[in-house]
Amino acid sequence: MSRNVKFIYYRLSAMALRNVLRNPRHSAATLLSIALGFLAVCLFDGYLTDFMRLSNDFLVKRSMMGHVVIQKVGYIDHRLENPWAYVMTPSDQKFVAEFVAHPPRVQAVVRFLDITGMLNTGSSGRYFLGYGYDVQEGMTMRTAKWAANAEAGQPLHLADPKSIVVGGRMGEAVGCQSHSNQQGDGVTSPLTCRWPRVTLSVSTEFSQVNSMLLSIAGLVDGLYEHADKHLVVMSLQNAQRLMDTDKVSMMSVSLADPSQADAFVRTLQQESAAKGIKLQVMRSHDHPLAAPINRSLTILTTFRHLFLSILVIIAVMSVINSVVKSVNERIREIGMIRSLGYHRKHIMAMFGFEGLFLGAIACGVTLPATGLLIWATNRLALRYDAGLLASPIPFGIAVAPLSWLATSSLFIVLAAVSALFASRKASTMVIADSMRFVE
Repeated sequence: MSRNVKFIYYRLSAMALRNVLRNPRHSAATLLSIALGFLAVCLFDGYLTDFMRLSNDFLVKRSMMGHVVIQKVGYIDHRLENPWAYVMTPSDQKFVAEFVAHPPRVQAVVRFLDITGMLNTGSSGRYFLGYGYDVQEGMTMRTAKWAANAEAGQPLHLADPKSIVVGGRMGEAVGCQSHSNQQGDGVTSPLTCRWPRVTLSVSTEFSQVNSMLLSIAGLVDGLYEHADKHLVVMSLQNAQRLMDTDKVSMMSVSLADPSQADAFVRTLQQESAAKGIKLQVMRSHDHPLAAPINRSLTILTTFRHLFLSILVIIAVMSVINSVVKSVNERIREIGMIRSLGYHRKHIMAMFGFEGLFLGAIACGVTLPATGLLIWATNRLALRYDAGLLASPIPFGIAVAPLSWLATSSLFIVLAAVSALFASRKASTMVIADSMRFVE
């Protein structure tokens, strides 16, 4: 681009900025619509980002599903019909243990055994659904943030070895009550139970009825309302002893580098198939247990796109309306500029710059307000009920600079393009007609 051309566009951009600043009557409504649209999209994207982070934490860490889930082929589809035909044997577990001993580096491997049966308090019985798991490995996978898996009473890793924890609603049903305290976050509430020791009765693989007397150490959040009413969790040792088995239902793997999950799944599937071991290996986000979270994210993402589309239409119409009004009031000015030697493309460029400046000013002014509003909202520590979840979840808005950059770029470009479109007619007017134009 020659020096003269650069100078022309520099002058055009300066004229455009002057027009935006000197015509607040036309600019105010457009600036407001773009600013509110930018603010709304940034806040929604921040909420969506925080929800995705929280969902990932719930799935990978809190639920101990890690990044990869390993089960026997057929367990997911047939566990209700004949689960014992599709559980992982000691040889299957040994194969996985040997495999994870090699790179990529594995942070933790947790084994699970699903259990169902009756919980008896002495005066009544209640059907339960639960599982046993490797408690120490589970603490590693849950990380320090979620290590204390009890909202009242004691977590399993601190309780007596012959203890269980139950869902909050299950606890209420069997006479357990938590007592609030003023000790602050991270300290569970004391727990008292009418029947501190209960009997669990199950049917084993060979149709034998086994029972075990265990203590209720604490209450946990079952995540989903239905699960919370029937949840019983214990150590894998107690679960295997109760079920009289050395098999497990599932193994989960937490990787040091989550981006290696696909490669891990692919390699493990190939090696297990080569040795004739029928394992179903998948990313935890692809597991049926993750389906409710995936559906929620799909709904929110769809709503976000619809929301953004509406805001974009409003912003574009506002810019077009503002530029059209500005053009109609400046037709003689346009004619004079044309008479000085500027071409039609220069007139369109000038109004394009005006749209660009409108978008940039609106987003730039709104950006600090967005950050302040996010900070204030997060400080409130709000919580809300979310569908089938057993407990309210925290409402937070994440700082998402990449989303802010993408959103501001979108609104700025759309404002510039809209202004170019609105100025097309004025740029094609005959110079003499423009000079004679009277409002």
